[in-house]
Amino acid sequence: MTFIFRILASFLSAISMSFLLSTTVYLFDQEETQLILSDIMLYAYLMLPFFLLIGIPVSLLIDWYLTKIRKKTYLYHILSYSTVGIFLTLIVLFTFPGGRMIEWFISFSVLTVCALIYFHFLYLLKKWFIFYKNIPLKS
Repeated sequence: MTFIFRILASFLSAISMSFLLSTTVYLFDQEETQLILSDIMLYAYLMLPFFLLIGIPVSLLIDWYLTKIRKKTYLYHILSYSTVGIFLTLIVLFTFPGGRMIEWFISFSVLTVCALIYFHFLYLLKKWFIFYKNIPLKS
């Protein structure tokens, strides 16, 4: 069941990050001030494979490691997902060198925010499932 939650969290994260990216693009673009749904769907379509192929295995690894050392608190999860976002940023920056400082900052913030948004959607879905299981069925 948690794998289904991870896939659903990937979809929700891709859509929310695409909405966030498209709104920030339109805030800085003075010529086009319309928010176009096709741009949001294009960003989501391009971001979804990264959430599915990187987000799910990394989140499984983080959850496995935190249960192994018996640290299941919210703070440890936030720190570990932030660390993974920073680590992925460093991989991107060393893979594509020669960028300016503003591009490094943008990639740092986007990848770290992606990791944290994915974690929060996963966290809320797990809490929702626990809440949903505790609702008594009335006829």
